[in-house]
Amino acid sequence: MPEEDSLNSLERVRQRLYSNKPLEQSDPFPVSTRTTETSKGWDKLKKAQQSFTGDQHQHFSGPVRFFIGAFIFFMVTAGAAGFYIFFGGPAVSANNVSIQTQGPTTVASGDTVPLLVSIDNKNPVALRGATLTLTFPEGTRSPANPETPLPNDVENIGDIPAGGHIERTIRATVFGSENQALRIPMTLEYKTDSSSAVFVKQKQYDFVVSTSPLALSISSLSQIASGQSMTVDVLVTSNASTPLQNVAVAVQYPFGFTVSSTNPKPASDRLFYLGTMAPGEQKHISVTGVVSGENQDDRIFTFTAGTLSSPTSPSLVTSYSVKSADIKVTKPFLTTALSINHDGGENPVVAGGVSAQATVTWTNNLTSTITNAQVQVVLSGEALDASSVRTGTGFYRSSDSTVLFTPQTSPSLAKLEPGDTGQGTFTFFTKKGPALTALRNPSITMKLSIAGQRADTSDVADSVTSTITRVVKVGTDLALASKAVRTIGGISNTGPWPPTADQETTYTVQYTLTNSVNSVAGAKVTATLPTYVRFTGVKVPSDSPVTYDASSRTVTWNAGDLPAGVQTPKTVSFQIGLTPSVAQQGTSVLLLTDQKVGGTDRFTGNSIAGTVFDITTQITSDPAYTDIKGKIK
Repeated sequence: MPEEDSLNSLERVRQRLYSNKPLEQSDPFPVSTRTTETSKGWDKLKKAQQSFTGDQHQHFSGPVRFFIGAFIFFMVTAGAAGFYIFFGGPAVSANNVSIQTQGPTTVASGDTVPLLVSIDNKNPVALRGATLTLTFPEGTRSPANPETPLPNDVENIGDIPAGGHIERTIRATVFGSENQALRIPMTLEYKTDSSSAVFVKQKQYDFVVSTSPLALSISSLSQIASGQSMTVDVLVTSNASTPLQNVAVAVQYPFGFTVSSTNPKPASDRLFYLGTMAPGEQKHISVTGVVSGENQDDRIFTFTAGTLSSPTSPSLVTSYSVKSADIKVTKPFLTTALSINHDGGENPVVAGGVSAQATVTWTNNLTSTITNAQVQVVLSGEALDASSVRTGTGFYRSSDSTVLFTPQTSPSLAKLEPGDTGQGTFTFFTKKGPALTALRNPSITMKLSIAGQRADTSDVADSVTSTITRVVKVGTDLALASKAVRTIGGISNTGPWPPTADQETTYTVQYTLTNSVNSVAGAKVTATLPTYVRFTGVKVPSDSPVTYDASSRTVTWNAGDLPAGVQTPKTVSFQIGLTPSVAQQGTSVLLLTDQKVGGTDRFTGNSIAGTVFDITTQITSDPAYTDIKGKIK
């Protein structure tokens, strides 16, 4: 083979390009006579195409064909299931269960609510093991036992057939504050034969509390001068139809108020425990203190009535009623004060038929002068003896029962410089005897006012006034009559009379309690026995509350409550035994000492205390007594 033929085309072109032969001698298009072999690359491509075409049927008959078949089966199954659900089998849904309630839309707090619950099953299958649960508002009680809390009620309904109707009546005693909206949620749980799942249907019953079980009313001044004492009275009334347990009132005091006293005493600083209140029962709370503040400041007292979870609970668990008292602090240009027998409180107390002295004081609080001031006290009240009023430096105008202090009677009122003070006095009596005892809760009202003229920086006159009111209460007269007898009194006595040394002689002690104008609570009489006198235990009536304490040698008669003006006094008798010694011969000796009587005046709220004379062997009250029988032999 020539060397040129062994070269490829690119090499041949290169050889000719660098050849020294003339170009025309070179053959530009040589023709080769050798046989050209088929390119190996194209042969491989052709074989690959043939292989793909020949193996195509074998490729789809494997995994791809299985996948296509599974996909077709899934689509057919899903279509059949959808057709069954929407067009074929029965549909079970909570929307096909209906819960209806029938009951009052308004309920008085403390009343029993009858609630009719109706359940309808509109499903094509039965509901199995249905249970209805009602959750009641806090404070709900059982109608069978008002003291038992009722937080919820579970009704086991059982099975409800397809298309079935079930009714249940549930009763509960509910409590709430006035106009409070309450809600009772209901939950129905059930199963079906075709499923193990628990289905739930919910409903709620809404109603409004029309009246509160506890009502509050507040009585107080609408305005008061800074630094003066005031009292806020609260009346708590039970409107419930059943007894309320653990009733309490919480109070929120305003800023600038300092408590000086309360009645009753609070369980804590701001909580008054009232205990159990029967239907219609009323209880009182009074708070006295001093208000301070700037002129025109507002002081708001807030009282909340409700119940505690237990008597020792520190706060209300349920609130039923809230009331507020708005007090405005003022600074009067002229300050006045009125005291009765040196008592400057809101409600001073005087004894019936006894002279009382009233003292009126006034002060100019302005930085300018007040001229032509006049003070007047208007007296009223059925307990006043209007003819008994006498003045010191003032004038009593009997036509309208008014005491006057003017520049004519008290020259200092003609001109009051800033800070100047003054005072006037008068005396009065209450009615006496039957005229007083015929009254109930007697009192005398005194309305004190002061007026004057002040000059401002322009010397323009301006009128200033100040008014206060005091109610003087007349206290009741609780009297004890005490005596010893031998031959009368309903008890048989023994022993020598006159008494003899070293021998016991018995006596009967008789107590009689009388009351005048106001009812008395907790009346009690006590006395002490000397060491030579013993308490025999005999008493008339035999069940009378007379007791003896040997350690203190004290005899006590718990007389209890006494109504006002009782026609028949309370009496009791008991026996004592005297064993004198020879050292006491020829003398009269004591039988009872330190006799005291006490109680609480319900009208005035004051404690009553009194004493009576000691009882000796000189028992002149006995009809058979003679002087010789009063001394020891």
